[in-house]
Amino acid sequence: MQTIKLELSNLHCMSCKLIIETELKDIEGVQKINVNHIKENAVLVVNSDEAKNNSFKKLKSLGYGIKSFSVK
Repeated sequence: MQTIKLELSNLHCMSCKLIIETELKDIEGVQKINVNHIKENAVLVVNSDEAKNNSFKKLKSLGYGIKSFSVK
């Protein structure tokens, strides 16, 4: 299990938060996603590197950038 803290770009409103949470929770291996659109960050909990990589790809395909991330 990996907990990933993400600093995101292009988050503008509550709709952005809901879009990300809805899309990422459907990815196999994503255990939890919590987005704070005001601070432009998120906490993602995944059970594999594949889930992490698929989540990152999905974020980018939705038009959100990943400024930085750290894994615990």
